[in-house]
Amino acid sequence: MKEIFKLWQIFLIMLFVLNCGGQDNTEMELIDVPVSVQSVETGLIEEYVSSTGTIKPIAEAEILTEASGFFSFASTSNFRIQEGIRVKTNQMIAKLENRELVNNARVELKLKTMETAEREYEKQKSLYEKGGVTLKEVQLADQHRVDAKYNYEASLIMMDKLNVKTPISGILVRLEKITEGDYVTAGRVIGKIMDYDNVYVEVNVSNTDIARIKIGHKAKVINYAISEEIFIGELTEISRTIDAESRTHKVTIFINNPKRRLIPGMFVKVDIVIESKENAVLVPRHVVLNRNNRDVVFVVEKQRAIMKEVELGLEDKENIEIISGLEEGERIVLRGYETLKDKTRVTVGK
Repeated sequence: MKEIFKLWQIFLIMLFVLNCGGQDNTEMELIDVPVSVQSVETGLIEEYVSSTGTIKPIAEAEILTEASGFFSFASTSNFRIQEGIRVKTNQMIAKLENRELVNNARVELKLKTMETAEREYEKQKSLYEKGGVTLKEVQLADQHRVDAKYNYEASLIMMDKLNVKTPISGILVRLEKITEGDYVTAGRVIGKIMDYDNVYVEVNVSNTDIARIKIGHKAKVINYAISEEIFIGELTEISRTIDAESRTHKVTIFINNPKRRLIPGMFVKVDIVIESKENAVLVPRHVVLNRNNRDVVFVVEKQRAIMKEVELGLEDKENIEIISGLEEGERIVLRGYETLKDKTRVTVGK
């Protein structure tokens, strides 16, 4: 009887333990994991090769004096030479006074000599047609006419050196401090012009990425000081030589800059678009998990987290393309997915 009683007690204790365990499991199943969700959407995704570089003007040149003399700006009542103005090619911005050069040029005298030589040539040519002079005399008159013309043009070139002109069109970005009346020598730098209506940037691309880019590829250019604006450029040149130290290739990006928002010297980030796709199924990168060497995401269906295996495609900094395994409109778990298992009960919050 005592043995039967002990066995009965053991049976009751086991039954109690089992009942308690069953209640705990039931309670565990009733605890829902809080999650937030987002509807799966489609959109444009672009994959980049990224690098950095410095903006350079499409053209730049210094304004130099070609002669010596006393300096004066060519400003008028309607136009004042100052930094920041737009100038055109061969626009005169200053004059030099040099009496010695003017005397040596003797422009008026050489003009009269040229005119006299021209008349003499016409006279000799007319006489030759009538038999009054020989061909040699006509040829000699023609040589005098040509020499006089060259001498006159040379004197004009010499005088023009007293005019300080702009070598290119663009913005006068620097103007040297020269006082009116100062004597300057030939070769003196007066200022600097930059044409940056169009600009370019040279960036280094790794040897592993160079095969992925091609001339004509679009590039997004961003300056951190004006990060709200993205400038679109085009890849125009790829160096086929490799830098021995950095193991990179130099790539040139051309950018239209009509409002001159990109200023030469700016440090920029360049994203070269190597591939893009429209209407792609997109999810945030962080929601894609790797479980047992499989790429998976969790979606919510009837208050359950359903684990779905997916095939990945293009990716950028924020999103990743889902090629298969997920459809537009499904509710993907955005937060709270870390501890989820397949078919875990969830509560969807905001």
